[in-house]
Amino acid sequence: SIHSLSSASNESSISHQNETPEVTAEAPSLQDRLHEELKRRVSLTNNKKAQPVAFVTPLSSAEEVQFWLSTKGFAARTQQKFQNMRGDELFAMGKVQMEKELG
Repeated sequence: SIHSLSSASNESSISHQNETPEVTAEAPSLQDRLHEELKRRVSLTNNKKAQPVAFVTPLSSAEEVQFWLSTKGFAARTQQKFQNMRGDELFAMGKVQMEKELG
């Protein structure tokens, strides 16, 4: 009876030991998963084009206004209309005047 318990216990631990490496080999470790996630995110970041930060204020020069218009995707016609306009002039325009200029 004691021998059969001991024998059953040994068989159980042997079969358990045999199962553990298989599970570990199939499932990626936390470190592996983190490494894969990091690689994925870095590749996504590298694929994105850097967007220039553009804003216009009343202190903006005519060149800065042009850069802002360009980066915001305004049509070439609009950029041409405001070619020599500084930020203070742009901000001084009212809605009616702006609509008149843009057509």
